[in-house]
Amino acid sequence: MVLAVARHHARADRCREDRGPGPCRAFGSDGLPAVRTPPRGKQHGCGRGHPISGQRDRQPVRAARSGLLAVRLTHPCGPALHRRRPSARGGDHHRPRRRRRARTLAGRRLPPRPALLGIRQGASAALSTARKGVHEAREELGGLLRAVRAAAGIDGRTLARRLGWPPSKVSKIQLGRQAPSAGDITAWTAACGAPESAAELLVLLRDLDSRYAEWRRQLREGHAAVQRSWAETEAAARTIRAFEPCWVPGLLQTADYAAARFREHARLHGSAPDTGAAVAARLARQQALYSPGHKRWHLLLTEAALLYGLAPAPVMRAQIDRLVSASTLPAVRLGIVPLRVRLPVSPVHGFWIFDDRQVIVEVVSAELRLGLPEEVAQYRKVFDLLAQSALYDAEARQLLTASAHNWA
Repeated sequence: MVLAVARHHARADRCREDRGPGPCRAFGSDGLPAVRTPPRGKQHGCGRGHPISGQRDRQPVRAARSGLLAVRLTHPCGPALHRRRPSARGGDHHRPRRRRRARTLAGRRLPPRPALLGIRQGASAALSTARKGVHEAREELGGLLRAVRAAAGIDGRTLARRLGWPPSKVSKIQLGRQAPSAGDITAWTAACGAPESAAELLVLLRDLDSRYAEWRRQLREGHAAVQRSWAETEAAARTIRAFEPCWVPGLLQTADYAAARFREHARLHGSAPDTGAAVAARLARQQALYSPGHKRWHLLLTEAALLYGLAPAPVMRAQIDRLVSASTLPAVRLGIVPLRVRLPVSPVHGFWIFDDRQVIVEVVSAELRLGLPEEVAQYRKVFDLLAQSALYDAEARQLLTASAHNWA
């Protein structure tokens, strides 16, 4: 057991004026601090001539919030357990301990938890997930929900019973292993008697959802709904830049190639096979390529995307012919990054940039939407470096024609 030794200091009236030397201490053989009587003529720092008592009170004193043991040192002026801090003038001065401000969420006092430091009131001070990893943001939201439950004085099983949930769901949400829905947060705070806390927590949830959207959650309404969401994002942008290392960008896909992609997604994520509706929604997105206006598309894909067997050979040949036609569209700048060319940067994954304001990254399990200026600038830098290595116009069409022969 760790011994927290509280330094001895007399609480006398003249202690604040006369700063004499502190008590002479040494540690005994048993590891406890021993206070020895100074030689004759030495006085205690209180200035009243009291000698220091050599007694040790071994009565354990429970230190607040630490569970450690402290040794109480005695003096005729009275025992003292407060600490002394050295000052710039060389003496020890009493400094009152600063009282920590109680943390609250929507006016409710929250128990002190190291993982939840920094909680502020108000939606304007919502903890941002943009500068944190998605997992850390989930953990932070789960910690706030845990604090609401603890403030209500109920445990996880009781809360699960009130909500009709399995206890494992409460545990996963608190630990950040499962993202709660808006309904979950509303029900959680109501069951804890703190419905006023829901507003601030929903702000954090919306911030998290806008940044990280699991495919399983998005595909509950089908692939067609996701395509309509993409169409809205594209309609709000004037300049769209995209890089795809593995497949043809959705705006340039044929119906058969797109159907192969949606069937692959449905198998991977176990989503509803609404292939027909999803293909129709994707083809509707492509109409913007032919509409007059000021929109511009700069689309990059690798030569490897033309060689991967992601569809039958006839579908791949038709898809490459579609790319040849798209390279002549006035609003589209199509670039092909060839193989066997030294690249200035690795083509790690695909991404879309909208007006240099937002980046959408599709990963296996989710769709990431990034909006920090430094994040967007980093992806724009990668895109520009890859664009320098791409082939355009006649050179791109020559490479596409050569790739089509591989599927003869």
